[in-house]
Amino acid sequence: MGVTSSFDDPDVAAAYATWRARELAWLLGYPFLLRALEEGGGRGPVLDVGCGHGEVAVQVARRFASPVVAVDASPAMLEVARREHADPSVTYHQAEGRRLDFLDTASMGAAYSAFVLLMQPSRAALQELADEVGRVLRPGARFAVLDMDHSRSTLLARRPAAEGEQITVQVGDTEIHDYYWLPETYTEIMAKAGFADVHVEWLTWEGTADPALFSWRDRAPGPVTCSLVVLSGTRR
Repeated sequence: MGVTSSFDDPDVAAAYATWRARELAWLLGYPFLLRALEEGGGRGPVLDVGCGHGEVAVQVARRFASPVVAVDASPAMLEVARREHADPSVTYHQAEGRRLDFLDTASMGAAYSAFVLLMQPSRAALQELADEVGRVLRPGARFAVLDMDHSRSTLLARRPAAEGEQITVQVGDTEIHDYYWLPETYTEIMAKAGFADVHVEWLTWEGTADPALFSWRDRAPGPVTCSLVVLSGTRR
């Protein structure tokens, strides 16, 4: 959904699939994303905004026994998803920019995105995406977002001067471009798009993680803090 055009490159899509840093997201980020959806009832059908390789969409479909509509703007990513993560409960669609014109208004029961907002190049782009997600969700539906709080990141060589500044992330031997946005901005964007009670959670294992959420992975969690953050809100 409006991601950097580098993901249209099959080599970049393949590199992202094997990027070791994604293990942190599986061990810490995605379980909390699923929990945020679960707290909202997890009613289907569920929309995956920026599905990438489709691995998360398959887990959501199984965990909630719900159909998942998985959307991405990158044909290369979708090719990997259809080949490696095909599932009868998941349908993959290519988006046109940030629009979801193939979906009717108030047709989705829940939605989530993972590492998509940080790839939007402007506040206007963020707002357009949040507005479109709000349009297709039913009143009372949950929207959960997993993203980075780069202000807490130890990976940046320098702190950007202002929000919206482009930053570079190394994915294996490949560079991709993110943008420096803060959770406070995401909260404002979601509220303006019609989401109420927007909650922000900075992620850590200790005293919070549910071991059942890790059942599909083969690595146990350990003490860690990081710059991952989950936001969630309810469609008014």
